[in-house]
Amino acid sequence: MRVSLQGVHKVYGKSRPTKVLDDVSLTIESGDFVAITGPSGSGKSSMLNLLGCLDVPTFGQVFFDQRDVSKASESVRERIRLQHIGFVFQNYQLLPGLTVRENVALPMQLAGVRRMERLARVQGLLSMIGLEKQADQRIIYLSGGQQQKVAVARALANLPGLLLADEPTGSLDGQSTLQVMEVIREVNRSRSVTTVLVTHDPQVAAYAQRVYRLESGSLDG
Repeated sequence: MRVSLQGVHKVYGKSRPTKVLDDVSLTIESGDFVAITGPSGSGKSSMLNLLGCLDVPTFGQVFFDQRDVSKASESVRERIRLQHIGFVFQNYQLLPGLTVRENVALPMQLAGVRRMERLARVQGLLSMIGLEKQADQRIIYLSGGQQQKVAVARALANLPGLLLADEPTGSLDGQSTLQVMEVIREVNRSRSVTTVLVTHDPQVAAYAQRVYRLESGSLDG
């Protein structure tokens, strides 16, 4: 999936408006792996929210392939998120009462994927992250690194064209960071999933093919 921001501005608040993105333009070709760095408050998460159809720009356009989604309705954006975008968050956002298998299968259930197809995809994804033996364990019994691997597998459940990762290693130790980033890089390479990563860590950003810096709402790269 090719994604693009064209002349994007994002302003929050009306009585005392705060501009967090200032005329940002960026095109990410299908299959690319891009990292966005910058200090806290620079607008990185806001930019990721726009790419993920979680928000819309105040001005400017957001394109998915050739489709402008900047003025799409919430129902359309929700469908795009479910069918075409995978999200990985710093705090995992898994359901602790469910097993590993159930967490990975959940997006497929929401998308109406048939049971046999769900089982086959789950098996393949757990094999990819090396957690087949933990399939029936509840999430609360896994380490942080293992939970983040499950989050990556869940993000890929509906075969997305775009993977968005917001500080995916921010809560992990060094060894777990290495393992999770190897999984993300392998996903990008083997499945040609367009990947956008937000991080404070230059060692994590180095996994990407291109690195951009966002500061005070402006993008350099």
